[in-house]
Amino acid sequence: MVFLQQLTFTSFVLKKIEEGGPFIMIPLLIIFVICMLISIRSLWLIRKGAERSEKHIKLLNSLGLFALVYGVFGQLLGLVEVLDQFSGEIETSANQLAMGLKFTILSTLLGCFIFLVSKLVTMLLTALQPKV
Repeated sequence: MVFLQQLTFTSFVLKKIEEGGPFIMIPLLIIFVICMLISIRSLWLIRKGAERSEKHIKLLNSLGLFALVYGVFGQLLGLVEVLDQFSGEIETSANQLAMGLKFTILSTLLGCFIFLVSKLVTMLLTALQPKV
């Protein structure tokens, strides 16, 4: 049963990547994985009693902000594409417009999620690190 749920989740994620545009969504997912790896490494170093790592915190903040801006950039590209498609047609239904706008918002949503996670992790790392 768990295996079937994982397949469903995986197919859901792959569908959203396709809908949001692989050109934008795949780099955002790579940034998310990098943020998670940096977070795990930073927490591991803190647990071992290492010195403060301002470099990891700055890197997480920069990656999170980049993901947010890249997601908005992806939304703007998608919005221009959707509006170009609709400007050529004589009649456009509200349903078609709503679907096009939904697809453009996916990259911004993922970028915002990565930004929020990176900020949450940096707050956690700042709170957990020993004072020098």
